[in-house]
Amino acid sequence: MQTELAALLGTTNDSLVHSLLSAPDCGVAGCGVSVPVEGRTAPRNEPLRERLRLAVDAALPTRCPSGGEPVCSRSARERKLHEFEAAAGAELRSARAALQAAQQAARHEAAAPGEAAGQPSLKRVRKDRDRAAEAERLERERQPPLPRVEVALQTEGLPSWYEATVVGRAEGRCKVQLLLRDKDDALIIEGRDREEWVDDASVRPLPPRDEQWMPKPGELCEFLYLDGWWPVKVKRSHTTKSEGEKWEVVYEAHNAKHRATRDKLRPLRPSP
Repeated sequence: MQTELAALLGTTNDSLVHSLLSAPDCGVAGCGVSVPVEGRTAPRNEPLRERLRLAVDAALPTRCPSGGEPVCSRSARERKLHEFEAAAGAELRSARAALQAAQQAARHEAAAPGEAAGQPSLKRVRKDRDRAAEAERLERERQPPLPRVEVALQTEGLPSWYEATVVGRAEGRCKVQLLLRDKDDALIIEGRDREEWVDDASVRPLPPRDEQWMPKPGELCEFLYLDGWWPVKVKRSHTTKSEGEKWEVVYEAHNAKHRATRDKLRPLRPSP
């Protein structure tokens, strides 16, 4: 009935038709439509009200189907208008339910597979993580690098050298914090404190890189392993097309063998 009323009014605005059906200024209680009533002034929007009256007149027969009265009574008009209003309300509720279902389906379709709607997608989580990492990198670059030294830590009587920064000094001793080789973050070794005191003799400047040195079988040198330089003995060299030249070295304290590229080896320096 709302569609019929909208056609007679010459408008496709469903909300306008619905608001007219629910307007409170009708002379008949509960009718919801402005119709002229004796003793009342005409509505302000007269052309629109006229179209509405025509729609009501078209919907109501000139004579009642049951006969008797020449025109429909006020109660018959009220019942008819209530039918208009009920039909319009039902159509509105149906349209709202359909709209909510379509919006819910669109949200599920837009969500990544396996993720609930409304949850951040895996792509967004990765993007936020990358942004945080980039911000941390830029902040680190703005800060001057920490001054570095090498510290000897004794293992099975053999010193292994780690990069560190000095954070305190006392007579004949230094308080150091071990660092990762590629950035100024603390190197954590299980069983050791984050900062520790060592003798001055166990601290030395970073050695210069010797580009001319090449390992030789039987030679003692140092091997970079787990961010530290360990004393090893060169056994032999191996050359392959896929990996290039590598050297087999052995950590004699445990007879542990490793294969290392040239950048992981350096000449042995005197122990402190």
